[in-house]
Amino acid sequence: MYRGAALVVVAAVCFASGCSVQNRPTVQFAGQLKSGEPGCPESRGTLVLQKTDVLFTPTDGTWTLTGTISGSAVEASRSRPSFDHQTYATKLEASLSGDRIVGTYTTPTCRYDVSLDRF
Repeated sequence: MYRGAALVVVAAVCFASGCSVQNRPTVQFAGQLKSGEPGCPESRGTLVLQKTDVLFTPTDGTWTLTGTISGSAVEASRSRPSFDHQTYATKLEASLSGDRIVGTYTTPTCRYDVSLDRF
């Protein structure tokens, strides 16, 4: 019972003081990655926001992009050498609006529309 009352008080103080997502220690988002390109299947992605640091995991796999959020602009990237000695670079460019992050995730072969909701 006291915990519920404490959460209400914290939420009220946060609302009254203008807390934003960037001021919270950890906020998580998840949602769809959609592409209309052949050979680029739809999948899910997860984004973790810790103050101004961003971790984005496309396809909920092991490949994680790192980046930052500045204002409402979210950017994350990662690259590595591929088997043919070319650079395999991936990038997330998105914006935060309320409880949603919307943008584009690109790989060397695919471009995805990203829509992630806070959970």
